[in-house]
Amino acid sequence: QGTVDTVVRIRSRTPIAFGHAVVGLNDAACGGKNGVVLSGSSITNINGGGIYSNGCMNCNGGFDANVTGGFVNYAGETGCNSGHDISPAPQKTSSLPSSSFNAIEPDCSLVPDYSSTDIDDGTFSPGVYNEIKMNGSDTVILQPGLYCLERSPQAISISGGSISGDGVTIFVKSAAGGISITGAVIDLKAPSSSPDPSPAASGMLIFMQEGNSNEVRLT
Repeated sequence: QGTVDTVVRIRSRTPIAFGHAVVGLNDAACGGKNGVVLSGSSITNINGGGIYSNGCMNCNGGFDANVTGGFVNYAGETGCNSGHDISPAPQKTSSLPSSSFNAIEPDCSLVPDYSSTDIDDGTFSPGVYNEIKMNGSDTVILQPGLYCLERSPQAISISGGSISGDGVTIFVKSAAGGISITGAVIDLKAPSSSPDPSPAASGMLIFMQEGNSNEVRLT
């Protein structure tokens, strides 16, 4: 009777997109719809994550981007240079394997349907909504859970005010529009893995459904 020796290699589970907080999967060259664009006069602070573009990373304007506990990487080309205020400086790297960003889409049928309602001012509970639309006088508090947005051409349009929430996943459907945030105070945190945040997604703050190729613009 023969014997067979086998070797099993076990790797620890890695977070989605290797822990990057902002990920652009578009692998096209600069021009048109870029992977990640840092622009305007925005201030972006990311703790415990990074910024990654699978293609182009472009920069313009007087923005300030600071990453703590992570990296700023791009796999294609970049229009960012030493004159742009990014810390740490962007570094070219390899493309992310598709296995690193495969994620199960949240199930919007598990939350109440408020699809005729906008999130605009006040405190809101998880559910399906038309859009998030705010201006300078609005203050929004999102209770923990899943928020599904349906509106086109903009699912999130924020031109001021403040929005906060801890343990939140915002799911933008494929038929919905993009995201535009300008001059607002944003204090949103994704759900942790424990306790199980379902139907929200652990570690996922904003999830653009596959097929939604609209821009996410923070200026």
